[in-house]
Amino acid sequence: MLICGIAMTEPDAGSDIAGFKTRATCRADGTWVLNGQKTYISFGLIAELFFDDVELTPLHVIGDPARGFDYMRDGLAEERLGAATQSLPFAVEAIRLAIEFTTGRKAFGKHVSDFQNTKFKLAELRVEVDATQALLDHCVRLHNAGKLDPATAAVVKLKASEVQARAVDESLQLHGSAGYMREYPICQLYADSRISRIFAGSSEIMKVVIAKDMLDS
Repeated sequence: MLICGIAMTEPDAGSDIAGFKTRATCRADGTWVLNGQKTYISFGLIAELFFDDVELTPLHVIGDPARGFDYMRDGLAEERLGAATQSLPFAVEAIRLAIEFTTGRKAFGKHVSDFQNTKFKLAELRVEVDATQALLDHCVRLHNAGKLDPATAAVVKLKASEVQARAVDESLQLHGSAGYMREYPICQLYADSRISRIFAGSSEIMKVVIAKDMLDS
């Protein structure tokens, strides 16, 4: 089994890929020497991410060495689209858990799902998820056609991760104290969801990308 991780982030640079310091130097005989370090990497706990005069052969080189920056930049749109596709199912599951809990839980002589507040919360989440799904589908079509630009990818990543956060938070709230008990799935879902607004570019970085595209156009 092969496990991979996208090793981009460094101790002094994350979304600012132009600030990366890791370098591969080509020798006269065609071999390479790699120096640098990476951090906050998926599966990083099982991989060596400190590179100290690591010797590489031409066989280790993928693509054009002079276009490394372009490869990373061009791959960000797909990565952010992938992050959005992960976020939305979390939101859907959070809503399902909220419905399951509130239809079974009683307060003041009736089910929690019968209260108007519960109905309004669930309805609002349904609207958010359906609208985000439409946006996601649109972005997938753009990607398949080779037309997904970085700003649009940032839009869908931002929207999906924020909808995920809201859905999970509202679901936990509807669970009451049970939401903080590990025997209820929403508790783990809440913990797992927080990273979505950080990895593949934080929500703040997504806003910078989107605003830059708006102001430069």
